[in-house]
Amino acid sequence: PTRRSSDLDDLLKVASDLLEHQDKKGSIHQAYNHGVAKGPLQGTYQAIQTWRQAYARTADDRWLTAAARGESYIQATIDGWYKTPTADLQHVNYAMLGLLAAGVGSTEKVVTDLQAKLLKGQNEDGGFPMTFGGGSSALATGQTLYTLRRLGMNDSDESIRKATEYVIEHQQADGGWSDSGGEKAEAMWAVLEIGRAHV
Repeated sequence: PTRRSSDLDDLLKVASDLLEHQDKKGSIHQAYNHGVAKGPLQGTYQAIQTWRQAYARTADDRWLTAAARGESYIQATIDGWYKTPTADLQHVNYAMLGLLAAGVGSTEKVVTDLQAKLLKGQNEDGGFPMTFGGGSSALATGQTLYTLRRLGMNDSDESIRKATEYVIEHQQADGGWSDSGGEKAEAMWAVLEIGRAHV
């Protein structure tokens, strides 16, 4: 088989495996939930991305159905935040990325509300915290930059400029950003954003 067909086979296998793990609420639960692994919001966002890619290559409606169920779970989670706001900035990022992956427009109220929440959480030093109100984190800052850029923001926006400067200024001599245990995730988000800022 050609590499292209092999890649498609791999994609569809992963998409099918994820479908088997989707629960009745539409979410994908991860066995590990700590630090850089953020539970069902992250898992559902990534599954929606996979299903949308599977649909784009096969036009099989079952992938759209799975993605729509995932979107419903994310929407329901966000609805709960209006009553009990989440303190976890990564949850907001993954919820927004999940909505965008599902095809929700960046100007829809649910997305603009989340965007405003993220921007309000930016610290004076330009960074973003893991927990709203906390100290700045390279991981949270890189991830939030990625999310905000997906919404169409760019270096002409002061919040993007300040956050990018924070990431660059906090790189350590060894090329990483910390030794906190999540250093690979921090480096991944930071490199993604430094690269995007300079292309």
